[in-house]
Amino acid sequence: MTLNNKAFQKIIFLLGAGASYDAGCRLSQRMLTSLGDSINNIGALDQNYLNYQNDFKEIYQFILASLHYQSAMKEILPPNTNYLNIEDFVMILRQLIDKEFIIPYPLIGNWNDKITKWELRNGDIFSYFKEFTILQLINNWTRFDQNQANNTLAPIRDL
Repeated sequence: MTLNNKAFQKIIFLLGAGASYDAGCRLSQRMLTSLGDSINNIGALDQNYLNYQNDFKEIYQFILASLHYQSAMKEILPPNTNYLNIEDFVMILRQLIDKEFIIPYPLIGNWNDKITKWELRNGDIFSYFKEFTILQLINNWTRFDQNQANNTLAPIRDL
């Protein structure tokens, strides 16, 4: 059976999470762990964020705790399961940025004092943290080895 040129014009490749792992990019859970490491080494990475390091550490732990809490309340996964990922983390961070429009469950109630404290101390701290996270994504987590990427893409190119 031969396929004409039009058939190949309609081929779509759908790649999901982990498709770039073999090329050297990090998986989502590892990105989240790396974010914590990056916060601890913030002075060596970027002096622009050094004044925010302590707040970033607290916010990082705060968001992780809220994700654990949310999972426990919904009984999503058994205890001690490593399910946390960078997508859920950034989703909570964005909710904190947009909290005037969305009340981010479970970040309400008595935890709200912490949120206010960070903002009073450093203004737009959650936006700075999101910016720092995006820089880690661009500069560290999505770096890849060109040879490994070529090997990963070889079957697609052959097709």
